[in-house]
Amino acid sequence: MTHRHFSFLLFALLGALRLDAASWTDVRYDVQSESALLDIHAPPGAGPHPVLVWLHSVDGALGDRHLSEEQISRINAAGHVLVSVEYAVTPMRHPAQIENAAAAVAYTYRNIVRFGGDPSRIRLFGAGSGAHLAALLAVDARWLKVEGLTPDVIDGVVLLRATTLDLEASMRQASDRNQYLRLAEQWGDQPEDWLQASPLAQIRAENSAPPFLLLAARDGIREHTRQRERFADRLREAGVANQVLLLSATVAGADGKGLEALDSGARDALFSWLNALALPRLTRFEHLDFSADFVSGMADGRIRLRGAEVAFVFPYRGTLIASLNDADPQSMEPARVLVKRSHDGDWTQAHAFAGDGAQFTALAGISLQRSGSAQLLLRPIELLVAGTSNAAGGFDWHWSVSDHQFRALAAMPHALSAMQVHRDRVTGADVVLLGSHGGGVHSAEWNVTRAKLEVRTSAELQGADIAGFALANGVAFAAVNGKNSGLYQRVDGTAPSWQRVSDLDSEGFHGSAVTAISAVADPFAGGHDVLLLAYAHSGQIVRVDPGTGFGKTLELDIAAGFAEVWGGELPEVDFGGNTFVALRHPETADQVLAIGLKLHHPQSQQTPHNGAWYLLRQHDGSYSYGLSYDYADPPAEGTSLRSVRALATSPFVEDQGAGFYLGGFDAHRADRDSAWIYRGAMQAVTVPRGLWWDRNHRGHGVDLQPVAGGWMLTLVTYDSNGEPVWYAALGQMVGARFVANENGLTRYRYALDRDPPQRRDALHSGDVSIRFGLSFDQGACANTEVDRAGALALAELSLRIEGRDTRWCIEPMRFAEAGIATTDANGLWYAGPGDAGWGVSIAERGVDGRSLGVAYVYYYDANGAPRWALGTAPVVQGNARYALRSFRGYCPGCARAEISSEPVGEFVHRLGGLCGDVSGTGSLDIGNPDITGRNQDERRFVRPRFPMNRISNAACY
Repeated sequence: MTHRHFSFLLFALLGALRLDAASWTDVRYDVQSESALLDIHAPPGAGPHPVLVWLHSVDGALGDRHLSEEQISRINAAGHVLVSVEYAVTPMRHPAQIENAAAAVAYTYRNIVRFGGDPSRIRLFGAGSGAHLAALLAVDARWLKVEGLTPDVIDGVVLLRATTLDLEASMRQASDRNQYLRLAEQWGDQPEDWLQASPLAQIRAENSAPPFLLLAARDGIREHTRQRERFADRLREAGVANQVLLLSATVAGADGKGLEALDSGARDALFSWLNALALPRLTRFEHLDFSADFVSGMADGRIRLRGAEVAFVFPYRGTLIASLNDADPQSMEPARVLVKRSHDGDWTQAHAFAGDGAQFTALAGISLQRSGSAQLLLRPIELLVAGTSNAAGGFDWHWSVSDHQFRALAAMPHALSAMQVHRDRVTGADVVLLGSHGGGVHSAEWNVTRAKLEVRTSAELQGADIAGFALANGVAFAAVNGKNSGLYQRVDGTAPSWQRVSDLDSEGFHGSAVTAISAVADPFAGGHDVLLLAYAHSGQIVRVDPGTGFGKTLELDIAAGFAEVWGGELPEVDFGGNTFVALRHPETADQVLAIGLKLHHPQSQQTPHNGAWYLLRQHDGSYSYGLSYDYADPPAEGTSLRSVRALATSPFVEDQGAGFYLGGFDAHRADRDSAWIYRGAMQAVTVPRGLWWDRNHRGHGVDLQPVAGGWMLTLVTYDSNGEPVWYAALGQMVGARFVANENGLTRYRYALDRDPPQRRDALHSGDVSIRFGLSFDQGACANTEVDRAGALALAELSLRIEGRDTRWCIEPMRFAEAGIATTDANGLWYAGPGDAGWGVSIAERGVDGRSLGVAYVYYYDANGAPRWALGTAPVVQGNARYALRSFRGYCPGCARAEISSEPVGEFVHRLGGLCGDVSGTGSLDIGNPDITGRNQDERRFVRPRFPMNRISNAACY
């Protein structure tokens, strides 16, 4: 990247510079009205700053234009210019107030740069009736259109105590005559006028709107809660990002004024949300676009695939596998294994367990790398394992290899309930732990000689009711219900046994059985695993820490949580599935745990509450929820999807990691033909940022980073002499392609006697493009000799360098467990405009205490030739020390040669901060052993304690 490019990217973000705080009062934003006044308060320091436009409530209960010094200082301290607006109050009627608000926003947009503000970051903050105006400006384009603007000039909207988002409902449900007259004085008394002034009624899928943050009382008025919920649902339906933050009644308070109504925690959340508006808004798992992918009764050729529920969905060998059950044990419908083989393919029958009311009790895919004798297998053995029951009360356990034809594993007197592959820490064998309802734990191992899975006849743990297994810190645990209930730990060895290490009951967590267990990283960065237990019927999730004597902590009470969200009594709630499933964000690799819910909304047969809910857990132990629902084709009134039973990430590369599948049942179908699978897709997910590579060309790499409205590509490869060299290209994503700008793929040379020190090496530069979203049989990826199993996404990289053309199949690099640490080091960094032309790219994966970083350093040798070095290191709280190596290899399009490396130096970074506000210092010392005839200093590229500035956009929500 050239010095000019770096400087442009940095200084394009800067505008007018101001060093001291300043205020301007009684600024007239409409020359035709003497009362159209606003105040502007700017913080000290270099601008331009984001702008917060305050719209107060007309009744004064939530402040007025003249804020206190404390209120102003709070906003300025958060780095925002405050614009406090006066607008027409009663007896002035609608639309006088919204016209004033639109004029004030237009004045701010056109003039705020003179006051140190950034016109591209205008945020509205409205309270009470001011919240109504802020919402209406953002969702109804006609008011700003009068001013020659669109709602696109609004960066985000914060609503505090918004009580008339559905104005028509507020008017019709006014509690008394006096309340109606107060509202009518402002909004009129005609229903058609109420509809036109209602923010809820103006939300359209075809209209763009900025993100919303809704601040409201946790135990507020029920009608206000319902309005807020409908407003958030309608925004979600239209694809508009929104978040609800529930505050205590005193914090949201009717008598507080402005920001004095927000305690410190709420203010932190408010400004964190505002600050995040400057970052790319990545769609989360809470808001997927759902559509029906399978409904019971669908035909597979001449077979009608009927069933009452889909209890299991999971990826297996590049396909999706699902179960299909009938709820009636007397039914003649078989229990079917369904398979989906491609992104656009239909669900078809792979196997049927026919007759006698067969039903699935378990179904999963497993992978074994070692045999029962601890022999390393030539390739992993991937199997399907199923448990079925029949109307006669018998239970059969089955296994199948890739042909989907199931063999008998065992005939058992108990139903198979759970399974887990565990490597015995004593014998080294891969053991399949098989849990049952009332039959305890059996184990099975792969017999190499017989090429089959064999189950041991005697149980490891007798007579226990197994809810599930989890592997934590290399140890196998089982949750046992009923008689002798408790948490059990496996004692490995040739004669394995199970030791009870904890009960499941303790104060506050008792009275129901465990339905799911999972191991997760300690949310307090303790460096070890903890266990999650989900309790049926009570809807509680408890964290158990083996490192503290199996102490228990209640993480979530779901029923109480949804009662706060929906208002009213505790809803009926249970877990729809029996396990937690890991979902990864395709761009950031951030991981959440998901589990289905069986949840009864008070209006569960009315849209949109007749969908099915699922729960999401972030690595810090916080929770959110999503709704499986197709707004374009919703379930009919009087029916409900009711329960999510299973979740899975799409294995199809066409989905680029952005597709997810949920299975469940509709509890209200009288004919029991109620099974369904919905496909969820992330809205407008961009190309995965970070490192890409080709498995067939190891030792080369591509770094993709979003930078200042575009993308930067850095290619690390080798020249015709085998020396490491890097190229850079700036460009845009056009559809499913990366298209470089007119400079193409650029190789630079470095000369300190020039300004800028970089210059384009036209002789050795070239062209580059990338085509994303390929499948295994397309373009350069149609190479059957390369096993690309597990690829999150595939793309075709086309290069032309020094007259050589080549095409590679690239995919995102997976070098460690997914996740993003609190101090996010990911991205492209440089030392600032005073020392530009070189940089460092960091890719970090893993949560706090378990992060691994990969650092590419793009630098120059003593002759000014571009060189790169690579290092890996654990990252602890933003700090890492990388031992760098320089590589030698073969150039693109050249004959293959051996890749070799040697130590070349060290890179250290010390970073701190959260989200997009991470900063710190780096130290770099790289030698150039290939350069001779120069003194030691000339043979090294040294930068001690340089300031690290992230030039790429932060991968932050």
